[in-house]
Amino acid sequence: DLSFNASARQARNIAVAIGQDGGSWASYFNQSVSLTTVKKNYSFSFTMNNNTDNNARFAIDLGGNNTGITIDDIKLNEHKISKTIALTSPVENYIWLVNKSYYINWTSNDINKINIYYKLGSQPTWVKIAGNIPASDGKYLWVVPVVPADSCIIKLEDAENSGVNIVSPVLTIMVPELEILSPLGGETF
Repeated sequence: DLSFNASARQARNIAVAIGQDGGSWASYFNQSVSLTTVKKNYSFSFTMNNNTDNNARFAIDLGGNNTGITIDDIKLNEHKISKTIALTSPVENYIWLVNKSYYINWTSNDINKINIYYKLGSQPTWVKIAGNIPASDGKYLWVVPVVPADSCIIKLEDAENSGVNIVSPVLTIMVPELEILSPLGGETF
C-alpha cells in the first residue's frame, strides 16, 4: 500500500507511480491524483508482480505544471502474501483402485514447486509420488500403486519449504473386486 498527504497552492493534477527496477521501469502502479488547496490523505493498493524487486522506485510526475505542491508522510507498506496450499481432491471418503489413474488437485499461493507424498495406515514414512511439480499446474495424475490399504493419506508440500504443507483426509486404496456373472451354479457347458 502507498499513502501520503498532499495539497497544492491551487487545484491541479499530478501522477503518482511505482515502477519496477530495470531499464524500462515497468509500472506496478500509476494513478492520476487531483490535488486541492486542502491537505488530504491519499491511499492506494497495488501488486508488485516481481516480489524480488528490491529497487522499485516511487515517482511523482508534475506534468509540466509549476504550481507548488506539498507532499509529506509518504508511507509504503508491504503486505506479504503468505504461502498456502489447499488440496481440492482427494476429499473425504474417497476409494481409489490400484493400477488406476486419479488426479490429485490443489490450489496454491506464492509457491513455485510442489512435492507429493503418500503414507499408508500408521506407517511413519512418507513415500514420494512426485517432486518439483510446478505449483501452477494445480493437478497431478497419479497411478495408484498396488498397495491396498484401509487408510492412506496424501501430503502436498512446498518443495522449497516443507513446513508449508497440507494433508488429505483418509482415503482407501482397494483391489477391484471380481464379480462372477456366469456360471451361477449348476450350469453345464
